[in-house]
Amino acid sequence: MRIEGIYLIVDPTLTNGRSIFDIALWSISGGISVIQYRDKISDRSEFLENSFKLKEICDSNQIPFIVNDAVDVAVLTNSYGVHLGQSDLPIQYARKILLPDQVIGLSNDGIQQSKESEINGADYVAVGAIYQTSSLGKSGRAPVGLKNLQQVTKSIAAPVVAIGGINENNLHDVKKTGVDAVCIVSDITLADTPEHKVKQLSKIWTEL
Repeated sequence: MRIEGIYLIVDPTLTNGRSIFDIALWSISGGISVIQYRDKISDRSEFLENSFKLKEICDSNQIPFIVNDAVDVAVLTNSYGVHLGQSDLPIQYARKILLPDQVIGLSNDGIQQSKESEINGADYVAVGAIYQTSSLGKSGRAPVGLKNLQQVTKSIAAPVVAIGGINENNLHDVKKTGVDAVCIVSDITLADTPEHKVKQLSKIWTEL
């Protein structure tokens, strides 16, 4: 398993009232490559229980399961890895807690942070928001843009995941920058039929 293709973040605030487990299963049926669980509203016990369930779903379909922020939950569930923000636990401390084979992804707003993240030991770097977006607390950020994204892909060896405002209309342009994966949230999780949406996105991704 590796970080590549269409990468989904499931978040209970972005499901149109549907279960995060249904969103995950529909997306997997459509061909999603990675699932990350982000949850800022549930209490810790529910977050842990949900993580175990999502990990089981991902394991059954042989795709990586990533826990957002919570290093302890990543360890307890034996997830593929953890995704951290710039203000979360620093990589060197997360590494001390995680299991030896677990990976660390880190969010970045451009080339300088991405380089620093790679130097500090990030196994993959997420870059965004590429386009203007209101999802997942990114509404106040200036878009990174495709030119800066391409600079990142040419400057670092770690896998690069593009995130922020990506949908079927601009996916082709994002893919051309050389990224390893694209993280798409609301275009999938708010779709009437997430399975069909993922199939559409996967077709665009594999055609280029």
